[in-house]
Amino acid sequence: MVVTFRNYTLVIILAIIVTVSAQQEAFGAKPTVIISSSESSPTNANPISITATFSEIMRTTGGSGDIVEIGDFEFKNVSSSSALDSSLNPIYTFTVTPTADGEVEVKIKKNKAKNLAGDKNKDSNKFKIDYDSTIPPVIPPVIPPVTPPVEEEVSGGGGSNEHKTKPTFAKDHNTHAQIVENGFKFNNFSKTLTDNFHTNYPIQKVNVGSLSTFTAKVYAQKELKVQEFLFGISEVGKQDAELGIEIWFDYQQNIYDVNVVQPTKIIADNIFISHSKELCSSNANTECDQTTINIVFLEPLKHNVMAIKAIDHKGRSQITYLNEGFDVFGNSINPMLTKQIHSKIKYEGLITVTQTEKYSNLWTAEDGRVFDESKHFSLINPTIKKGTYERIGVAERLQAEGQALMAKSYFDSSKIQSDNEGFAWND
Repeated sequence: MVVTFRNYTLVIILAIIVTVSAQQEAFGAKPTVIISSSESSPTNANPISITATFSEIMRTTGGSGDIVEIGDFEFKNVSSSSALDSSLNPIYTFTVTPTADGEVEVKIKKNKAKNLAGDKNKDSNKFKIDYDSTIPPVIPPVIPPVTPPVEEEVSGGGGSNEHKTKPTFAKDHNTHAQIVENGFKFNNFSKTLTDNFHTNYPIQKVNVGSLSTFTAKVYAQKELKVQEFLFGISEVGKQDAELGIEIWFDYQQNIYDVNVVQPTKIIADNIFISHSKELCSSNANTECDQTTINIVFLEPLKHNVMAIKAIDHKGRSQITYLNEGFDVFGNSINPMLTKQIHSKIKYEGLITVTQTEKYSNLWTAEDGRVFDESKHFSLINPTIKKGTYERIGVAERLQAEGQALMAKSYFDSSKIQSDNEGFAWND
């Protein structure tokens, strides 16, 4: 099911969660690809939905051998396939029609397409699923509407309503007993959080352009209302996130809205989200809400600390910090920022400058001049310095500011004149 919220495409995966490699691949490594289906085996679905999940964003322009095409896939017991939907790159979807009852096989060989860096893909897994047209169709049960729960009033605290515990990714706030196992998961790396406020979580590397999976599991006695993933926090205890992803739930625990807060385009528009009820731990019958997001970072983050936050339908919240967090690194896929600044050279007017890299204070002009934003866009490769000579705006600065005579005492005038044809000293 595909739903669009605020121009972001949300894919709610109800049957499966695609597992991404635990090790983030470094730049220059070949992208991996996992083929899967939302159908379970055996299935009577016809056609059968197929998903190919690449570990990185793939090229969208070029010919055969550059971009992912439906002809790159190999099939067994398939009579036809649909067109390839690449709008959710790096996740590609299509359908196949079985030729007959039996095993259906789908795979893609290596070197069929390239990522943005020009590296070709590795061999995929060999996906197999049994097709059986004789299986009777499954009629989904009719679920009656659920009304909001009636709050139980417990005495104490000046007569206000109190409840056993607010949401937790770790321990009961009153008894301090461990409730949740594996409260957080990054790709295949699971972590049982043992402190409700912060956890010593070893720093993880995340490549710009790679698909990353984050999972939070929370116990919310009064039903989960909002699950948040907060990235790029400056330090534990603050909520100054560079990126925030909010998933909103109704009383039936259906996702009804997604809000992405980012000052710049930090992640791709395609956000893949799944939600399910899971046992909080292996030795308990208590159910938790498990929410998974699959995102692709388009540029690095300035800070590493991450946090997960939950709010229940009573309005009670809990935020838990992952101390070391995530180092999102690599060259920005987004174009560098440009702006116009006022030149400090008379009569030059506005100059167009481009930021050298994400978060840098240095901006370059087309002629090579470098300006420092932290110093009010002062020129940092100087035009006049005793014993040296920079060929940047020499004629303009010397003539406009009337410093030709002083400059002559610093430099060999014949050398300057030979380097700058048409420039003359006024002796």
